[in-house]
Amino acid sequence: MFRLIKTLVLKAEEETKDDKEVDKIINAIETIYLYAVTWSIGGNTDLEGRKSFSRILKEIMKECNEKNGTTIPIPEDSYYDYTIDMTTYA
Repeated sequence: MFRLIKTLVLKAEEETKDDKEVDKIINAIETIYLYAVTWSIGGNTDLEGRKSFSRILKEIMKECNEKNGTTIPIPEDSYYDYTIDMTTYA
C-alpha cells in the first residue's frame, strides 16, 4: 500500500508544478488512507476495541504530525465518526 501511495505522490509532483496543488493531493491521499485504515483494520472490533483503536491511532498521528511537521487531520471524536468530503478531501 505504501508503494501505491508513494507512486501517487510522485505522479502528482511530476504532473503538477504548483506546490499548493501537490499539497492538496497529498492531503487527499493521507485522508483517504486513514479512513481506509480505520475501517479495514479497526472495523473488525467491538465498541471497546474501536475506542482503543481510535485512541491509539490519534496518538500515532499526533506523534507523526509533530515529528514530520505535517498537519494530518485528527478528529476530536472517534475516527469512526470521521467522514470525508470528497470535494475537498477533508
